[in-house]
Amino acid sequence: MEINSRRTNLICQLKHPDPWRRRRAIRVLKSSGRIQLRPLLQELDALPADVLPEVLDWLGHWQWPNWIAPTSGELKQCVKLLEHSNPAIARTAVKLLQGLREDDKIPVRQAATSLPNSREAGAYLPLLTIDMAGSRVCLGDKPCDLTQHQKRILYRLAESRGHYVSAGELYFAAQGEYYVYDRAGDVKSNIRNLRGRLGDDGKRQYYIQSKKHVGYRLNLQNVKVI
Repeated sequence: MEINSRRTNLICQLKHPDPWRRRRAIRVLKSSGRIQLRPLLQELDALPADVLPEVLDWLGHWQWPNWIAPTSGELKQCVKLLEHSNPAIARTAVKLLQGLREDDKIPVRQAATSLPNSREAGAYLPLLTIDMAGSRVCLGDKPCDLTQHQKRILYRLAESRGHYVSAGELYFAAQGEYYVYDRAGDVKSNIRNLRGRLGDDGKRQYYIQSKKHVGYRLNLQNVKVI
């Protein structure tokens, strides 16, 4: 209880009206690092302008403990901050999430999909790598388990290098035959399942983007084609 009280008091000192006390609190924070992350994240909006940049810099070097749970309050608060109106706070949330172990990123990414317009959510996603010569697709450093049709669609999208590809062309790439109008659902179904394998969806479009009546393309910010 005493330790928690000291950590809470440090947050109060960071917000103190006296500049000298705020500076002292910054020194204590940087020297000891003993503070509860979630309350600090919740109080970022209340921090004075002279303190906030230094606190954000300190947060940018935060080391997650090995026992952190993907559903913890700290991680949920980080996901919320991705939508913050202050770009510096949103970028800090991205840095915090980038510091997670690879196994913890998927549950957090799924939590991020509940945000209405997450500008930075894609920043901590694993990179999707499409190796055309080696016929390999990897998400981060792990090979993707895809069907032949899904691979053919990805390879065709990779060939377009960010340009939209029509559903007809993708159908031909996947099936090896010409597109028939009443089979349009086959392409949509394959794209939907492919996105699901990648942890993507039609709303977020982290890896595969779509445009009505135009087609599909890769989001090259999160995809590397080699």
